[in-house]
Amino acid sequence: MDKDSVIVANNIAESANSEKQSAGKPSAAGKPFPWADVIVSIVCWLLAAYILLTIRDFQRLAGAVEVLGSDFVPRLLSYCFVIFGIWLMASAFVGRGQATAEFDSNGMTAKLSLLAIVLAYTFLLPIATFLPSTVLLIVVVMRLFGEKSLFKIIATSIIVTAAIYYIFGVQLKIPLP
Repeated sequence: MDKDSVIVANNIAESANSEKQSAGKPSAAGKPFPWADVIVSIVCWLLAAYILLTIRDFQRLAGAVEVLGSDFVPRLLSYCFVIFGIWLMASAFVGRGQATAEFDSNGMTAKLSLLAIVLAYTFLLPIATFLPSTVLLIVVVMRLFGEKSLFKIIATSIIVTAAIYYIFGVQLKIPLP
């Protein structure tokens, strides 16, 4: 082997080693597209659309002066979801280098469990009404996040549910399911 072919072989070997080390890692010029941001922004928009479609059927209280109406808070929440979705989508396309929302495998089970619990809550709410559904939701979520004390779980779920009922159902006279 002559000297030039040895130099070429070494250069090829070095470039192969550097490609193996950088495999799976984005280069400085080609950052990976943050699909998590796109997915979360689409979910935000779908949730906002669902809320806006649902509150069309909210009843106005007869004989009472309603400045804001019972649809004010859900409408405000849906607009916040739309704005958050726009922000996430813009950050995905501007490409700040790192996704705002990330899907990691470590906490994915807890996140998917929480999503399933909240979806089950939305389906249980019309059947079991607000008070028992919300108490059950808080109990299950606290257990999911590792709370061991049964007293704390029950006390927190009852106090939070009662506070929500008192503020929205009694004081603001917003009909709860």
